[in-house]
Amino acid sequence: MGEGTVAYLHCPPNKEYDFDLMLELLTIVDLSDSPITEVYADGWTSIPNGLTELLADADKYERIILLSFEGIEEADLRNMVAKCELTCILAAHDWDEVPWATKPSDSWFKEMCVTLRAKQYYDNLRSMKIKAGMKKTDKHVGQVPFGHRRDEEGKLQEIPELMAMAKKVKEHYVAGVPVSDIVRASGGTLTVRQVYGLMEHWGVKRG
Repeated sequence: MGEGTVAYLHCPPNKEYDFDLMLELLTIVDLSDSPITEVYADGWTSIPNGLTELLADADKYERIILLSFEGIEEADLRNMVAKCELTCILAAHDWDEVPWATKPSDSWFKEMCVTLRAKQYYDNLRSMKIKAGMKKTDKHVGQVPFGHRRDEEGKLQEIPELMAMAKKVKEHYVAGVPVSDIVRASGGTLTVRQVYGLMEHWGVKRG
């Protein structure tokens, strides 16, 4: 077994988690006497080493501490716990009695796996319900594309005075004009995200 304690933090895509706040929370709740000497993280461009590097380096450390199971698969847990001690702060029943040492045969490890499976189950269930709900409604879900607005019933309506520009954007996009040039030609009316959003809404693809 190696030496020192390292931490892993995860920020899901399209989220803006506060790295410093998460690390501070983890540090405050961690009741061990072993200070965190290294941090691995995914989702922040300023942190070069993520889960892949952590799994490769796990046998260099005595303990890995996780704030949550976000970004972690059961196979990752098994990989980590086979090489060093493992703690997941938010999976502990009682923060006053966080178990540190973990082995594959321990009930604590099995409980972490059950917790992880439950999280994946409910994440999948939530995703399925959202998709099912979207199919049952004719209301528009998500970002309103350029040139449109939501009416009182939540349905999309075209804004006539913006449709000429929207259709011109479509023509340029299909013709292969760079999106940055399309945005520039709009004189600040459009953003890159709006161009792509409009094309996605209309199902337009470049030839």
